[in-house]
This record gives sequence, C-alpha cells and structure tokens, in this order.
Amino acid sequence: MRIQKQRKEKQLVIVGKGGHAAVVADAAALSGMYATITHVELDAQWMAQHPEQAAGMIAGWQARCAPCAWIVGIGDNYRRAQLMTQIEALHAVEWATVCHPDSVVAASAHIDAGSFVAAMAVVGVRCHVGRGCIINHHASLDHDSYMDAFSSLAPGVITGGQVRIGQRAAIGLGVRLLQRVCIGHDTVIGAGALVLRHVPAEVVAYGTPAQVIRRRRVDEPYL
Repeated sequence: MRIQKQRKEKQLVIVGKGGHAAVVADAAALSGMYATITHVELDAQWMAQHPEQAAGMIAGWQARCAPCAWIVGIGDNYRRAQLMTQIEALHAVEWATVCHPDSVVAASAHIDAGSFVAAMAVVGVRCHVGRGCIINHHASLDHDSYMDAFSSLAPGVITGGQVRIGQRAAIGLGVRLLQRVCIGHDTVIGAGALVLRHVPAEVVAYGTPAQVIRRRRVDEPYL
C-alpha cells in the first residue's frame, strides 16, 4: 500500500512541541490511527555531543511507548533532516506517515515514511513525496511531480505537473510553480513568488516572476 495503516493500539511519538508538532498531532488524532500521541524533545547539537545518553533516551521512549511509530514535528527542513538522521543512527525506530483525513492523496501517488500531509492538501496522480517532507494546508502537488527528501510546501502552494523539488528545498506561502520547473536542493522560494523557470540550488528567490536574490547556507534558518 502507498501509506501503511498503523493499528489503533500503536502510539505516535512526535519529536517537537512547537506549532508544527501541534498541527501534526491534531491530524494524527483526527485520523484515528493512534491510541495515544506523545511529544518528546531532542536537540541535534546535544545529541551529537552526548550520543550514548541520547541513544538511551530514545530507547527508553521506544520501550515505554511500544508499539509505536515516530515523526519529527519540526517545520525547518534542515533541522528535521538532521534530527531524523541522528535518531536513526542511534536507535532503530519506525517512521510514521501522517495524513490529515481531509487531505487528498491519489491512489497512484507514493509518500515515503516520516512525511506529513496537512488538511485540504492535494497530492496528485503519480507524484512521489520523499521521506520527511511536509505538504501544508491547501497546498497542491500536481501530477507526476517529485519532492525530494525533507523538502516542504507551505500553505497555499500550487504546482503545475512534472515539477521537481530538491532535497530540503522550502517553497513559501502561496508560491506558484509552473509545470516542469525544477527547484534546486536547499533553496528557499519566498512567499507569493511566481516561478516560471528552473531555480538553482542553495539560493533565495522571490518575486513575480521569481528572481534569484542571493546565495544561502544550507543550515540557514528561514522560518
């Protein structure tokens, strides 16, 4: 199946306690797929400095919540990717895919584990959504499009068909992407932009039509 249906007795562990984590928790609760929802907090820098302690904490949560699935409820793409990678390096966990019951996912679409699809979002025919992605409220990914791992569509994004969005790229509020446009990895497209042509990796672009404004670091905050 495209999205594995968890048993209702399974618990969901959400890493994060901020706004995006609350949105994920609400969608998960409405889906009726989880018996309980638990929020935990992990800091990537602390985990890197104290791997044995971090591994023990993850193992403890895993044991207390078993059977369980995990999802990182953090909106920043770089931080979400960092935490998912660190967690799975320290301890084997099952990653959940959470889709709000009011989202629409085509039968031929594929969504990898660790991703989130919000209310009123649409994932079109033959789309592929990589692991750890976010498709936010009222965003629409049109047919045959591809989102690489840890990329995100903000609320109100509309894409044409056959769009490709690179790893950790962030498409801002209300952006429009013309069909067959490619967005490079770690690029940020600013709110309200109209993207008519390919945008390279590791830049900030915005405007109507969108123009590259400057380079950016892959770990540079944008939220």
